[in-house]
Amino acid sequence: MKISSLKWIGLSSFSLAIITLTPQLFLTAVKNENFNYDKSTLNSNSLKNTKATNSTEKWIEEIKKPVNNTNIQLVFTRDVTLVYQQSLIFTNYWIEEDNFKNATTSDSNTEPRIVWLANQTDVNNKKWNFDFYNLSPASSKVKLITNTNFNNGPDLKYSNWIDDQMLDELVSYYTTKISSSVKFDLWVSDINIEDLWKGDNSVSFYNFLKYVNKINIISDGNYQTIFFAQYFQDRTNESNYKQLTSTEASNLIKQYQTDTNNSLYSKFQNTKIYDFLLASDFITMFNVESYSNSPYYLLGNNSVFYDVYPIDYDYYNMGKTFFGSDATKFNSFINRYQSFFNFSSIHSITDFFERNAISYSSSKKNIIWIGDSLITDPSEMYSQRQEELQALTTAMLKKYKPSEYNWIIKHHPRYSVSDQEALIDYIFPNNFNPITFKSFPWEVFLSWDNYQQQTNQNYIPFFDKDLVSSFYLRTSLVGLQYSSTVIETTYFYLTNTHKWNQSLAYETVNASNFPVPATFNVVRPTQSYDYLPLQTLSNNLKRIEESHEPFYQLNVFPNYKQDIISIKDFANNLGVSYKYPIKEDNTIKIILGVLVPSVIIILIAITTSIVLVRKRKQKNKKSNINKIEEITSN
Repeated sequence: MKISSLKWIGLSSFSLAIITLTPQLFLTAVKNENFNYDKSTLNSNSLKNTKATNSTEKWIEEIKKPVNNTNIQLVFTRDVTLVYQQSLIFTNYWIEEDNFKNATTSDSNTEPRIVWLANQTDVNNKKWNFDFYNLSPASSKVKLITNTNFNNGPDLKYSNWIDDQMLDELVSYYTTKISSSVKFDLWVSDINIEDLWKGDNSVSFYNFLKYVNKINIISDGNYQTIFFAQYFQDRTNESNYKQLTSTEASNLIKQYQTDTNNSLYSKFQNTKIYDFLLASDFITMFNVESYSNSPYYLLGNNSVFYDVYPIDYDYYNMGKTFFGSDATKFNSFINRYQSFFNFSSIHSITDFFERNAISYSSSKKNIIWIGDSLITDPSEMYSQRQEELQALTTAMLKKYKPSEYNWIIKHHPRYSVSDQEALIDYIFPNNFNPITFKSFPWEVFLSWDNYQQQTNQNYIPFFDKDLVSSFYLRTSLVGLQYSSTVIETTYFYLTNTHKWNQSLAYETVNASNFPVPATFNVVRPTQSYDYLPLQTLSNNLKRIEESHEPFYQLNVFPNYKQDIISIKDFANNLGVSYKYPIKEDNTIKIILGVLVPSVIIILIAITTSIVLVRKRKQKNKKSNINKIEEITSN
């Protein structure tokens, strides 16, 4: 059975019937297929930008630029820890950098040039330590905004999105406070800029754009490869689409910015952010790792892919890069970063643990359950999902026995302690008593683990920077969402920072330890259970492909497809009995009701055809014999 890697969703009803009836054959076919793409199907007009984008130099360069200008740095954060981490790195650098000066106001006073727009709920609930920015020198350099209450204007709540009225308020405040020629540098996530510049654009955004000097697009994790890049690809494949060159895109933006009477506004309304991604002097795109040159994306109409530059999210490494031997600034940078995530007083590994730290043993290897970030409320989950999850965790505990491994649960930082307890009870079998991490971003731990190896000779690392053999691999990640951003952030951290080879790094995030569920979507697990289990499995495989395939086809991520396995097969292989919900059984009956008569008709047709062919052959044979007899008799 051959399944095209680019058509997971477009299964025929007959294929779906076969898949539903033979789930193991389905995954076997996936492994045999290896998601191989047919290079002959690549659009001959689809061009790739060959510019090398595998260095973090661009990341550092863009962070340092504001030191030498007077632009207001608008940092649009959102309730995503990777966005916060990136924002903290460049913000804390500006705070510590003596040459980063405030803006001079119209009345000769000074105004902070760093404007942090933060989720009001996060600030109010003190999820993270935003109060830290009231301390010197941040208090004089940073304006924290949750409500844009400028010029006695309306009180606007800032959550995760940027609305038109907020843009008007920002322009009004800063053109009055500083000058009519004030300029903004935007630091904004991919999903936010996509929402802001999406076609049918508002006049508020059009006017705001006139004050923008630069847009730096930071990463919201796997959103970029799963959605953003796909939308860009779709845009280039629209009929009669003509991509703007880098020069054309830059010039058009300048025309919009100098359009004093908005005569070009109607033209601007039809544009999207994807149309201007080649304007490298105006827009720079960052991600965990570059995917610019990946053959995975099939662009149309002679289009060229935009540049993507990798970020460095190791805050210890960035601190050393920025401040070198200046211990005072380095320590201040580190402390400010850690304090935001509420873990300044971390002196040993056990300080990271919320509960059951006493059971941790440095002589054991570590299993870290991670990547269940989108199960927001267990009480809203279907019982069929809990059955599948507990089949997975029961089997996982058989594969990695708690008596032999430190079992550590790393839930998403959004969860409170009580949320974590509820999730453990929901996902794992009774009487399971794991170690749990406190709430903080996973990448923070990766950086801390690395730094301890450099500064503490007695520290036993989770990820040994000098590892040369998988035999000594101390830590493996397991979970249920192989689409999680932590797969990429962990893998590329190990290959880029520790210089592990691909095979070693992959063993830490092996796909076989993230079996694919069939009762919920790995990108939106709480969405309604509307699909057949194996159709859901198919959809999940598509999401996993969109997450990792761009990197696999660049040869920077290993062949994960050969290790793909469903939760059902994973559990059954380890002696844990589990079958898909009754909903599938009913579906099979329905499919059989349609399929069996069709098969019977096909068999009858084949049988009839065979009989007719045989009769025809016999007739021809008899005719030939008669002819031979005639020739012989003559």
